[in-house]
Amino acid sequence: MTVSLTVHSLRGGTGKTLLSMNLAAYLVTQGFRVALIDMDFGAPSLQTYYPNSTKTTINQYLTTETSIEDVLIDATELVIKEGEGKLFLGLANDKGDAIASMMNYDKQTSLDQLYKLIGLVDEVLPDNPWNVDFIILDTNPGFSTESLNCIAATKHLILAMRLVNADITGTKQIIDTLYHSLKPSISLILNQVPDPFIEDNTKEYTKSLVHDVILKDLNDSKVDICGFISIDFEVIEKEAEYAMYYLEGVSAQRPIHVVVNPNGKLANEISKIADCFLKLIYKKEDA
Repeated sequence: MTVSLTVHSLRGGTGKTLLSMNLAAYLVTQGFRVALIDMDFGAPSLQTYYPNSTKTTINQYLTTETSIEDVLIDATELVIKEGEGKLFLGLANDKGDAIASMMNYDKQTSLDQLYKLIGLVDEVLPDNPWNVDFIILDTNPGFSTESLNCIAATKHLILAMRLVNADITGTKQIIDTLYHSLKPSISLILNQVPDPFIEDNTKEYTKSLVHDVILKDLNDSKVDICGFISIDFEVIEKEAEYAMYYLEGVSAQRPIHVVVNPNGKLANEISKIADCFLKLIYKKEDA
């Protein structure tokens, strides 16, 4: 069974792309074949992990007769040197004119793109030669047509949020809307959480409060809080180092933290998130 999921959030800056890439990389280290596709057409950033690519973008696949073979990059070497796992990346066009055009299509064009995306997720990538176990769509925040298309095309939603008032209120609205319309199974991830909130006793108390505020009226078999990612200063330092290279005009690859620090706090939490959403998915399949 191929597991398809969208990584989403109410607002930008919640760590969607970092979560998407590190989750994909972790799954690859476990021997899975993973396709990670950048569907955040408003602010694509997956190319920071694979700079200077000359491949065709996912934009062209969705809008022309371009083949997916011309789009997907075998980026396994970013994660592992040998083993059964595979990582395929689909990058988005980060040029201003392409961003503007993708954000201004009419309803029929958006619907056509949805049908093509569903075909990619349900038929193309699970089949030869890709045979992927996981399809991860990293989408743009909020209620855009593009993000709703991604959620409609996949079976599971990973929703990232922060413990701030606006995020809590808005995330509740998103979950309420999506749960009753598109009906995905949902894993809620709390990111950038201060350490005192995830200590043993406090973590359970925080989880209980978030559940009561956001999830209490929903079916627990399809929605769960699947992770607390703490503020990790090692991660912040490496991300800042990468940003400085960029500002200095030096070509560099953004760090994949589960690869550069497989025993770190983030890598440990990513493995727990993967275990949690897989249990939620299989619980849904068995229901």
